[in-house]
Amino acid sequence: MELQVGVKVLLKNKEGKYLLVKRSSEKYPEVKRKWDIVGGRISAGTTLMENLKREIKEEVGLDLEYNPILIAAQDILQSEKHVVRLTYTAVIDGDPILSDEHTEFGWFTIDEMKNIDGLDAYFKEVLEKDLLKTNAITAVKAIVENDRRFLILKKNIAGVRWDIPGGKIQINESPENALLREVKEETGLNIKIEKQLGTWYFIRSDNNQVVCITYLCRSASKDVDISRNLEESFEIGDFKWVTKEDFLDNYPANINLKEFIRNFKDL
Repeated sequence: MELQVGVKVLLKNKEGKYLLVKRSSEKYPEVKRKWDIVGGRISAGTTLMENLKREIKEEVGLDLEYNPILIAAQDILQSEKHVVRLTYTAVIDGDPILSDEHTEFGWFTIDEMKNIDGLDAYFKEVLEKDLLKTNAITAVKAIVENDRRFLILKKNIAGVRWDIPGGKIQINESPENALLREVKEETGLNIKIEKQLGTWYFIRSDNNQVVCITYLCRSASKDVDISRNLEESFEIGDFKWVTKEDFLDNYPANINLKEFIRNFKDL
């Protein structure tokens, strides 16, 4: 009996919906037209992640930039082969461009996927185990201004990207105290909180949603010290004081953060 390994991934967009693709009956006559998730068999001598990125690029024309999370392992036992199917979930940016392997795609909520007729049996099994439950995490973020520029940090989170200072609120901690603590830990700056600006959110690679309460803050100093960030789970590699236009045009960052700053008229 031949042993094979397959990698599949349930891709989630910034609106919190999941990507399904419908297999082509000409390409896959043995399974017919079924709704399924992206993925396929791995090639010997290459890593799981290399294969996952390749399958995503080949099937839907998208680049995997965020770290995927393994959510299920299944056995597919057939007469002549044993396939181990590994299913991941990951956040993706952009809309698919389908190859000839699939005839259509759609973005669905979890409940919508559960009610689809013609769903792949092995993916349906994953859905029925409720492995996609997510939590909402509350965080605080600071737009720290000095001399008509604001501070951004280069963070190694799900790939290197730029962000504004801030982090999660701890139990029994007010948002304002959490903000002062996080900014001090990440930058060494003592800030003055001016006002709350609003909220934005992003989906982490583990599918949890982070809601960011964002404040306008002032700093009398530009002497940033990123060496204090020792207890965080990510590395801060650099910092910049930037204008709004410079940040939007030249620094890779979460798309929702960029939209929030783009709509903020006072910067």
